[in-house]
Formats: sequence, structure tokens, C-alpha cells
Amino acid sequence: MNRTKSISALFAQIQGAAELTDVRLVNVNVTGDTYIGALVAVQKQGTIRGVYAAGVLRSIRADDTNSLGRLVGSQWSGLIAESSFVGLIDGSGYYVGGLVGYRDGGTISGSYSSAEVRGAACVGGLVGYSEGGALSDSYATGEVDATPDNGGLIGIMKRSRGLQETKVSGRPFI
Repeated sequence: MNRTKSISALFAQIQGAAELTDVRLVNVNVTGDTYIGALVAVQKQGTIRGVYAAGVLRSIRADDTNSLGRLVGSQWSGLIAESSFVGLIDGSGYYVGGLVGYRDGGTISGSYSSAEVRGAACVGGLVGYSEGGALSDSYATGEVDATPDNGGLIGIMKRSRGLQETKVSGRPFI
């Protein structure tokens, strides 16, 4: 998928009682502009459970208005559980994460990213930028390449309902 539109993903948005379960996406190759994800561009509510995606995601926008996440571009609410991404995410802008680019709530549980993550700022192995929400039993492996504001697990975390049983391995570049 190669789009210059603001939303690039299999599903533009999920909300309400929507459930995406046991989905396997392989050889993903997505290039986009603003909200970019292998599965969902924007998660407003709903549940993503048991999803696996592998491949490459790229952003063509080089500023602070994009959200590039391997599985979900932006998470506002809802649950991501037992899900993972393996591959490369190459973001030229901000809010780049191995699983979620930008999040303002919701829960991530039992999930992981095992990939190389690149971006300009707010780059994390699992989440690029986190305004809130809960994160438990999740981890990230691989390299994180960004200056400034990078983190092996979360690039920037403003507030949180808690981190529980999380871990990171790999090498963040500085």
C-alpha cells in the first residue's frame, strides 16, 4: 500500500464494540502520510487481540503531525492484547513506535515488538509517544534510532496508569 493520503492501514479506524481477533498480516509494505499502521490507522475504542503483523512501514511526512505505529498508528482508547509486530518501521517524522505511534489512553497487554524503529523524535521500541493509558506484560526488542526523545520501550511518556511487567532489550541509538 503506497498512499499520500492522511490514513494508510488495512482499517482506517475502529471504535465502539469493534473486535479484530486472530489476524495474521505477512509481507506488509505500507508507505503513508499521517496516520499509518499495518492493521489500524486510528483506534478510538474496540479490541485488537491475537494480531501478528510482519513487514515494513514508512512515513513520507517529516514533521510532528504524523503517527506511525507498526500495528496501530494512534490509540485513543480500547485494548491491544496478545499482539505483535516484527520488521522495520522507518518514520521520517515524530510519534513512531514499534506497536503504536501515538497513544492517549487505552490498554496494551501481553504484546511485543521485535523490530528496528527509526524516526526524527518521540520514537520508542513499543510506543512512540504516550499521553496515558496502561501498559502491562509487554516488551520490545530491536534497535531504536532517533535523536532526541527515544526510548527502548516508550519514546516519551507524559502520564500513565502504570507500567507492569514490562521489559526492553536491544540497543537504542543516541
